[in-house]
Amino acid sequence: MASGALAGDTLDLHLVTLFEKLEEVRRDQVSTRLLPAKAELRTLEFWRSIISECLSSFFYVFTVSGAAAGVASGGSTAETILAASFAAGFSIAALTQSFGHVSGQCPSVSLLCHSLG
Repeated sequence: MASGALAGDTLDLHLVTLFEKLEEVRRDQVSTRLLPAKAELRTLEFWRSIISECLSSFFYVFTVSGAAAGVASGGSTAETILAASFAAGFSIAALTQSFGHVSGQCPSVSLLCHSLG
């Protein structure tokens, strides 16, 4: 009976060691997964990110410009600024939710964060 318990302990030790080594291999593969620039240009993931960022930038500019132009034709300066700021905030939130899973985040947010700091 004691030898059976001992064999079970060594089996547990071997399993734990195996899982630790697998975890170490997984961590090493994630860090060395970067591709050279020429190879990355050929990936579908790269082009999906580029297209989604272009579309989100287009929708952002279209939304904010449309809101400002719509109010500017018959409203005061304060109404134009308020409409443009609300349109900018809501469109950033909507575009980040829509395109964020494809490219990481909205390019407008990236540009804003880069310009602020």
